[in-house]
Amino acid sequence: MSPWVWVLLVFFGLRLFGVGGMLLLLALALSGQWLGRVAQAAAARARFTSQQKTALANPADFDARHELGVIYRREGRTRTAERYLRQALEIMRANAHAETDPTLLIDCAEVFLRRGQHDEGLKLATEAAREYPSHQPGVAAMLAGRAETARGHIAMAEPWFRSALESSGSSAEAHFRLARCLASLGQGTEASRVISSYHATARTLPAFVRRRDRNWRWANYLFPVTRRFPLP
Repeated sequence: MSPWVWVLLVFFGLRLFGVGGMLLLLALALSGQWLGRVAQAAAARARFTSQQKTALANPADFDARHELGVIYRREGRTRTAERYLRQALEIMRANAHAETDPTLLIDCAEVFLRRGQHDEGLKLATEAAREYPSHQPGVAAMLAGRAETARGHIAMAEPWFRSALESSGSSAEAHFRLARCLASLGQGTEASRVISSYHATARTLPAFVRRRDRNWRWANYLFPVTRRFPLP
């Protein structure tokens, strides 16, 4: 809204209803603005989803299924996301002329891990990490490490987390997962060294990166406690 609208709200709110009324008017205005943005975003998403579902009429179009799977994953609807992503993967594999899409491999691996399908997730993450190491550096290796951890293979997860850290040296998550893995293997000194390395790195990071990674940043700072928490 225009700044003048806010000024008028404050003025008339104070004049007619006092401080309490003014605060109530501001709260109503802010909530209305927020609801308007939510409605606009929902409408845009609905239009996009409708367009993608129209594209599903083409049985060879794996991109549309991929994008729909990503949308449902972001909404937390992992079962539906898995269905579309699995279809996209099968269509891509069946098309001899289609190039392998590493982003699809990574998205499938992430959803499969969320759904508890650790073996399938590990297979796809390993393929993406080994065949396309420069694509989204460190992401596939992180997923492979998470899959090995979920399977109870901590020693096999360690090189994956180390690879993820080497590819993305500022990643708070990679530092934490590697340190936790090392601590579980009885390498407490090396784990402390990894955490100390993150503390030194974090001081040089831009503010927006620290805000983006704030949950993992605090996990590193509170490592003696958070290392015992279950991880996604």
